[in-house]
Amino acid sequence: MKMHPHRHPFWVLSLCFVIATTLILIRASMVRGADDVSFLNCSSTIQCGNLQNVSYPFWGLNRASYCGLSEFELTCQDNMTPLINISNQDYRVLRVDSTSQMTVVRNDYWNTTCPTYLVNSTQDFPSPFNYTADTVAKNLTLYYGCQAVPNQIASQIANSQFTCSINKTDVIGFFLTKNASDITSSSVNITAIMGYFGACNTSVVLAANQSAVQEIESTPTSTVLVSAIDEGFGLQWTVAKQCSGCLASGGQCGRDNSSGAFTCYCQDKSSSSTCSDLVEDRDAHIDLGEHGRGSGAPQGKAYRPSPVVQTRRSLTLSRTDLNNNTCLQQYANTTLNSTVFPFASDDENLTLFYGCSTMMTLKPRNLFSCEINGTETDNYYLLGASPHRSDS
Repeated sequence: MKMHPHRHPFWVLSLCFVIATTLILIRASMVRGADDVSFLNCSSTIQCGNLQNVSYPFWGLNRASYCGLSEFELTCQDNMTPLINISNQDYRVLRVDSTSQMTVVRNDYWNTTCPTYLVNSTQDFPSPFNYTADTVAKNLTLYYGCQAVPNQIASQIANSQFTCSINKTDVIGFFLTKNASDITSSSVNITAIMGYFGACNTSVVLAANQSAVQEIESTPTSTVLVSAIDEGFGLQWTVAKQCSGCLASGGQCGRDNSSGAFTCYCQDKSSSSTCSDLVEDRDAHIDLGEHGRGSGAPQGKAYRPSPVVQTRRSLTLSRTDLNNNTCLQQYANTTLNSTVFPFASDDENLTLFYGCSTMMTLKPRNLFSCEINGTETDNYYLLGASPHRSDS
């Protein structure tokens, strides 16, 4: 037999009396088809002007209706202004402050107190919307088409007067930050004021931020009024409690268009709650049967699974008998059939060699010891392809 002194030094590992070729950690990547169309659609976010990356419960534009709640459709006026329609009234969305709150302002009152059309209106919002705590819901009222002011109340309401040109007609208007019935000053003729504003052609109630109302009361001018309205007011709603769990599991929140029920859209399916069908039992085992069997091995090897995330279509396995240990109770040549589960691209072979005859004076770093049949033996591990002894 010829000697090859320069041959890879690990050829001596072929002298081990038991060679256990074992993949300690195997990530078995299941074949995954194309991502679900609903998942992809709901993964997209709404971009419009200053409003960016908006998702559930909103939908519209590039997001299908099932990606949000029916009341939360957004449109984009002139590709710059995000709008939401509530009770047939368009509101400009200034901010989405969180997943359960936004700041809005009536679009027809943006930067003006003189809308194109005058319609009596209150500021009541249907479910699921509610005012935020810092919003004054009903105290800011604008009156239009009022008659000449009687002398007896002229000085008391003079600061709240403004003029509009609507459809080429000048219209006298007034604003109040309190309901007329709430005015308690003894110097004010409440009856006369209520009678006067009650005779105006149109009254419009606007919600406003509490601090904005205080600004108007401090400086009651038309300019401050417009600025205060443009600050907007807050609306809030309750987010489906399932949504946070859905997002944490890799899904996208949405709804079933037929039933309206919450739906979690996953990469390969939809769910009523989350995408995670997890193997939570850390003592659970997967028996690969003959596919994990080697020469002289028992009926297959048991593998410990990590949590399985269905959206990733993968699981990580470790040999149960090698969990937190590199010394086995029973030694047998073993390999794992990769045709059962295709390996992930970042997997490598880890080969453990037991009961080796050491022929090297220097101890390599990959040496470890185990007791086999009452005797301490030299054992080795090797990453990558296993070496083969060659006598030629």
